[in-house]
Amino acid sequence: MSTIQLDIPEEILISLKETPETIARELQILAAVKLFELGKLSSGRAAQLAGISRVEFLMLLGRYQVSPFSLTTEELEYVKARSPTCLRSRGSEPPLKSAIANHANKSSTATLNPSKTL
Repeated sequence: MSTIQLDIPEEILISLKETPETIARELQILAAVKLFELGKLSSGRAAQLAGISRVEFLMLLGRYQVSPFSLTTEELEYVKARSPTCLRSRGSEPPLKSAIANHANKSSTATLNPSKTL
């Protein structure tokens, strides 16, 4: 395991009213969350960096207002409009991937009809 040293001015520690150990732990978690958010680490690897289980890491994301899902806003809106039909399986493709692929193949001016099934 590698060690990274970070110099923090004493004034910062005083302002935060935390011990160096507490700050080091928080920075380790913050780094894991940010690297996950940026897509640089998977949730499993980010959890490993944070020193916690993957489940704990995924639950911790809400504290930092980071979503555990990597869908774009457009994809989320599409899923919302199509629910619950997106949850049904369609062949061997995952249902969400299938729904998004079908949506991408349609004209950009097409309107979505939530009552219509895929």
